[in-house]
Amino acid sequence: MPGANTPNSKPSIATKPAAGRLFFLEVSTNRIQTMNPDGSNRKVIVTDCQLPDSLAVDVRAGQVYWTNMGSAIDVNDGSIERADIDGRARKVIVPLGATFAPKQIQLDQKNNKLYWCDRERMRVTRCNLDGSEIETLIEAGRGEVDRRDPTKWCVGITIDTERQQMYWTQKGPENGRPRAGNEAAARRSRRRTLAPYRPRIRRQNTPAVFGGREDAIILEKTAGARRISLGAGALPPRSM
Repeated sequence: MPGANTPNSKPSIATKPAAGRLFFLEVSTNRIQTMNPDGSNRKVIVTDCQLPDSLAVDVRAGQVYWTNMGSAIDVNDGSIERADIDGRARKVIVPLGATFAPKQIQLDQKNNKLYWCDRERMRVTRCNLDGSEIETLIEAGRGEVDRRDPTKWCVGITIDTERQQMYWTQKGPENGRPRAGNEAAARRSRRRTLAPYRPRIRRQNTPAVFGGREDAIILEKTAGARRISLGAGALPPRSM
């Protein structure tokens, strides 16, 4: 990860505007790109990521955060990085192995926190914007046996700072249907869970707000509205 140890700096919004631009990951080439909404002025700002999976843009600070799933899905070498929106001042803020396979990330500008789902570690986690004070908020499983059960994987997350709540997804059983002979366990495992915003480790004991899908991956809350959009891979987001 070239440039990972470059000292961090706070850019000027006047010289490095993020508003009005799109930022996206190119997983096949391990790059982050940015462009105007009409597709013009496309630029590569970060290269040599390790399976980048999700990003969050801090428009106010002119910075972008992203998750790296690591070299392979069964290797505990995930990380989270940050850079200025022009790709400079790149820095690893959550080092290799401090997170197993980080998936969707969300930025809480109000409280200066990052939230993300750690899939193979089966956790919902948060830290300060500099990567300090990593906290486990939700623990859906523990150990190698649980890790082999995809229904315990935490994947997508969104936060509601006004109500001090967060929503996250856990992968459901195949085709979103319970396996024969284990209906009750399958119903629990495919829940889309609602949990307190403040740190608290829980194991599948919070009320479900949505269920029945195997492939629920991405969550986004609509600003100023009590709406959540649910996405799944290449499928278009759907509202709940």
